[in-house]
Amino acid sequence: MRLRSSRLGCAASRCRPLIAVVNYENPIIIEAVLRLNAQGIIASPVKSFGLLSAAVVALSQAERSRERDRYVAKLEQRLAGLRKIAKAKSILMQTRSIGEEEAYR
Repeated sequence: MRLRSSRLGCAASRCRPLIAVVNYENPIIIEAVLRLNAQGIIASPVKSFGLLSAAVVALSQAERSRERDRYVAKLEQRLAGLRKIAKAKSILMQTRSIGEEEAYR
């Protein structure tokens, strides 16, 4: 199996799904496949049986991963906004000696 180091730093939103082609199965190869975040595995020598299934599953998993990444990014933005509001509310409460409800409004 050949490792492509450029894939290791690739963001999921801009990468194509990766299907690893392995000719030997051992813990080191499996660890490398996991490190590459491969969405599928095909045994070498490659035969036509299983190629379509591996491609469809890899595409599906990659799309799910992209959707999850987008959802997490939205949640992180929302959380950052809530933190800013909480900080602003705290500053208002301290500087103007007002209650939490009033500071929030």
